[in-house]
Amino acid sequence: MAAKVNNIARALARRGLKTNRISQSTLIFQQPIVAGNSSYQFGVLQNQAPVLPGEIRLALQDIFTVTTLAIGFSGTINFAGPPAISRRVYLLSPPAQLGAAALNLFPLYEGTCKVTVNEVSYLLNWDLQRHLYAGSTQINSVAASPNTLNEVAGSKDGFFPVSPGIVLNGNAKNEFTIQMPNNQLAPVAGLAYTTANGDVCRVDVDRIFIMARGYLAQNASTSN
Repeated sequence: MAAKVNNIARALARRGLKTNRISQSTLIFQQPIVAGNSSYQFGVLQNQAPVLPGEIRLALQDIFTVTTLAIGFSGTINFAGPPAISRRVYLLSPPAQLGAAALNLFPLYEGTCKVTVNEVSYLLNWDLQRHLYAGSTQINSVAASPNTLNEVAGSKDGFFPVSPGIVLNGNAKNEFTIQMPNNQLAPVAGLAYTTANGDVCRVDVDRIFIMARGYLAQNASTSN
């Protein structure tokens, strides 16, 4: 890690920028799924409204070097109760085992991602198929004992390295765009599964997420 931090610091210095604080970090961008839309553009900076709950945006004074990306779905798992519970989760594949309606989510993986900074493309025609991850263990749609959850290792599954790293600048125009070849992507609601003790939970999938991991250089977007 020390060597990576030193490389980033030297790269910033060549641009006339400096920082004493470089740390591993994560950014999360999300967009609501709109039926019929084939193109989605994601806000990157903290001042780009609206900022959805759960997003982590880049501050205007910071620089972020992206080293790995994950792209998938964000949704909620809901239990009517009592007590009522709703939790937002990240999904790395459509939960097709819970119902045929989930097939409406697969068009995402026919798409590509583009990343530009100040109109310069640093990622072009990045196929999203590389981010599809379906573990060998999945949530059961019917009651089972023990009840299973999706098999996911959050440190690696769904992530793909970006080389060379993409440098996002809080003082620049940063754009993440996902483009699909058709307009068949649609949100999915009402998928259901039953826990081992008979509780019925509903799964609603309503957002696309982009999770970028890398190195954050604080107060580096302008000379200091």
